[in-house]
Amino acid sequence: MIPVSGDSEFSLRRVEQKGLIKYSPGSEQFEIIKSDELNEKQTNALNFIEKGIMGEYMRMEFNLQLTLQFSNY
Repeated sequence: MIPVSGDSEFSLRRVEQKGLIKYSPGSEQFEIIKSDELNEKQTNALNFIEKGIMGEYMRMEFNLQLTLQFSNY
């Protein structure tokens, strides 16, 4: 199971193309490299993607993998 968010992926790619973040498509994380050039709305959106989308889904996937590993599936 690989969680994805099309909107998040699209947004990250656009911000990466502008040179504001370092991101590899499909990656589980990104790095803000020009935070001084981000406006408040962009910063909030990136924080939401990082904590709400990537963070939550990655925790869910990790928990699922542990469950499957210990259930002899």
